[in-house]
Amino acid sequence: MQWHTITQDEFTLLKQYRQLSHTEKIIVKRFLSGLLFNAQKEKIAQRARLSDNGNH
Repeated sequence: MQWHTITQDEFTLLKQYRQLSHTEKIIVKRFLSGLLFNAQKEKIAQRARLSDNGNH
């Protein structure tokens, strides 16, 4: 896993996140995992397109 220095913006977001209620945190986590899931699906779709192009 790669680490990077936390920017001021990220630090502010983390502080705000800690102040959220439990329910709000769940919503944020679901939203973020949804974004990751979509990014993963897009990667798979790109690979599929690349392999299709290679066959012709």
